[in-house]
Amino acid sequence: MISIGIDIGLYGAAVAINERLEVIEWCDIPIIGTKNYDVIEIRRFLEPWSLRDDEQVIVWIEAPATRPKQSAQSGLKTGIGYGLWEGLCAGLGL
Repeated sequence: MISIGIDIGLYGAAVAINERLEVIEWCDIPIIGTKNYDVIEIRRFLEPWSLRDDEQVIVWIEAPATRPKQSAQSGLKTGIGYGLWEGLCAGLGL
């Protein structure tokens, strides 16, 4: 079994580990500039895992939450990140 954990923030990361807790692959969250997710690169990270039929792949996506004194724009960006990862995972069958 492969587990993929995703920190959805713009400056987060994603990591794939095996049952022995060995890191198989990881990436910083791909962004364009400083404020936009790079959806194409995120899909490129996820797609190979959707094509595996030799092992089960489970994806764990960080739940979005607001923080005290966080701006509305920051909270919205976190929600967008969550929806983007969830949508790509669902679309790829993960």
